[in-house]
Amino acid sequence: MDRVILTAVGALIAIVSLLAACSSLGMACEFDSDCGNGNLCVEFTCTNTCATDLDCQSVQGCQAFLRKGESDPVHVCMPEDVYNNDPGQCADAAQCQALMADPAAICGINRRCVVPIPEDDRPVHAIYIRDLSSSTDDVLGTMLAAVFVRDTEGNVVGFADTLAFVPADQSEQPGHLDGSPPKLDESGQCVAGEEPVLSALGGLGGHYVIGFVDNRGAGLQLEQGWKVVVIAWGPNCGEERDPPNEYEVSLCVSASDEVLDFDAHCHALNGRSSGYSEFLVTLN
Repeated sequence: MDRVILTAVGALIAIVSLLAACSSLGMACEFDSDCGNGNLCVEFTCTNTCATDLDCQSVQGCQAFLRKGESDPVHVCMPEDVYNNDPGQCADAAQCQALMADPAAICGINRRCVVPIPEDDRPVHAIYIRDLSSSTDDVLGTMLAAVFVRDTEGNVVGFADTLAFVPADQSEQPGHLDGSPPKLDESGQCVAGEEPVLSALGGLGGHYVIGFVDNRGAGLQLEQGWKVVVIAWGPNCGEERDPPNEYEVSLCVSASDEVLDFDAHCHALNGRSSGYSEFLVTLN
């Protein structure tokens, strides 16, 4: 009888362990440790690792995926219609256009294929980040690293896509934000990597206008109560400048056929900030 009871208990433990291993799959995450049980955090979602397609569900395949800031791809289960961004798969725009069957596709940052928002589908919600730094000994000013948005439950639901980037010297630049998910460090408040890609606003008046796309590259409308996360280079990334360069974030709302006008369409969110900040979306 004791052996039967112990066997039953062992089976129950095995079932509980299996459920625990699966429970994190699909959950929002920032680090692998948020997932546990050998699962990995890929594009802010807990994803199970694999060796072959047999390790995945029928609608998924075992794909090599290069996470931002890493040199070797991980192998995880992903739906078959999600683009495999192994570094050898994205060398130029032509390759992405063929792989994604979309003439607008480009090979974005970190060799990831993305589809920029078409002009006529630009979101009516945009974020306007304006450099407030005025130090004469720092021509770089505020250096923007990453911007993304969380919903009311804390899930990352959108990534920044450049609408306009105009440094203080008024020389319009392409900007580095292209809808790719950023790779964050362990603190979650700075980007990872020894040489992160940054956009320097160049001092007082430099600005960056940002729309958002979801993880499939579709334009995203912001909702009341969501939070916009802005990561600029500052104390959060180990910079010792005192005081740190500051910036202001505004939410802009306009009709899709209107030209964005700062005075007419934008209002400030939470005032001045620096480094890592979260801004509550208020649409009223």
